[in-house]
Amino acid sequence: MADTELLSILKRISAKEVLRLVIILAAVSFLAMFHNRGDDVVVEIGNEVPHLITSSVCEHAVEEKYGTYFPKIQKNFKCRDIMKIALEEGPAPKWPPLNFPNEEDFLNITQEGKMPITRIYYFGRKQEKNLGEKNNINYRWTPELIQSLQKGAINGKPMGSYGIDSDQHVMKVLDKFSDVISGKSGFVIGSERPWLEALLLMKGAKHVTTIEYSQIHSTHPNISTITPKEISEQYIKSEQPLFDFGISFNSLEHSGLGRYGESINSCGDLVAMASAWCLTKSQGHFLLNVPQSDDWSSYIEFNGHRKYGRDRLKHMAASWDVVSMEKKDRQKKDSDTDYLWVLKKHTDIINKQ
Repeated sequence: MADTELLSILKRISAKEVLRLVIILAAVSFLAMFHNRGDDVVVEIGNEVPHLITSSVCEHAVEEKYGTYFPKIQKNFKCRDIMKIALEEGPAPKWPPLNFPNEEDFLNITQEGKMPITRIYYFGRKQEKNLGEKNNINYRWTPELIQSLQKGAINGKPMGSYGIDSDQHVMKVLDKFSDVISGKSGFVIGSERPWLEALLLMKGAKHVTTIEYSQIHSTHPNISTITPKEISEQYIKSEQPLFDFGISFNSLEHSGLGRYGESINSCGDLVAMASAWCLTKSQGHFLLNVPQSDDWSSYIEFNGHRKYGRDRLKHMAASWDVVSMEKKDRQKKDSDTDYLWVLKKHTDIINKQ
C-alpha cells in the first residue's frame, strides 16, 4: 500500500479508534507471551511466595449478563490448576503480615478500586494466637458431641458462634431446600465447631466432609474431616468423588488476607469459590454466607475480612446460578450473618484440565 493511501486512511480514523486499536494490539502481544502456557500465570504477591493463579478465576473484566441480584458472569475454571493453588499455599514466610497492602498488591486486593479498604483492623499472630483455646473449640468431634449440639438446637440453645437467630435461619433454609440435602453427601468449608455438620445430619444429610486447615479428628461415622491440601491432592489424582452439595458460613471472607498466617492472595475468596464449584456435582448446590454491606457496596476491613456487595458477589457466584437469596429475620442488626445464598451448578461440563 502506498504511503499516501495509508496516510489517507489514518486521517479518517478518530483518536478513540486509534486508542482502541493500540489496546487490542497490546492485548494480543501480551497473550502471545503466554500462548504455550494456557491460563496459568505466575503472579508475584508482594513479598510473599509466588502463587500459581488461574487467570480466569481472578479476572475482573469479564462479560456480564443480567442477574436478579447482581450481574451474572461465566468464567472458565480449569479445576486441576485451581486445586494446585492449595498445594502451593502455605504459611506466610514473614510474620506479622503487612498491616497495609503494598503498592504492587493494592489494585488486585481492592479489585481495581471497586472494593476499597475502609478500615484497618490488623490482626497478627499475637491476636490470633491460641484462638481455639480462648474460644473453647473442641477439635475432637465425637458422636456424643454431635448429639449434644443437635439436642441443643431442638431446645433453642446456640450451637455456633453466631447466636440462636443464625442457627434458626440456617435450619429454616435447610428445611426449605430439604431436597438438596436429604439423603445426600456434602461438604463444609471452614468449620472449627461442628454446628453446621450437626444441623446437616439432623436435616437428613447422608454424610458430611469438613474441609478445614485445623487438624480435626472425627469419630462420628457420618462426618469426615480433611485439609484443603489433602483434598486438592486427591482431586488432582482423580481420587476425590464429587459432592451433591456444599456450604460455607462466615468463612471465605478471610481467605488470602493473611489474618490467620496464610500467604497473601488477593483473590483467595474467589479461588475458594472456584474450588467449591469444582468439588460439586453437576446440578449440585452450594449454600454461601459471607458478610454483606447494608448498601450493597464492597469493601475490605484489612486484614480482618471483606464485606460483600454487588461488585464482589458477582465474582463469588461466577459460573453458578443464583437460586435464591434467603434473608434472616433480624432480631438484632448483624449484616455478617443476615444472608444465605443458594447457588446451583448448572453446567454438565467439568473442566479437569
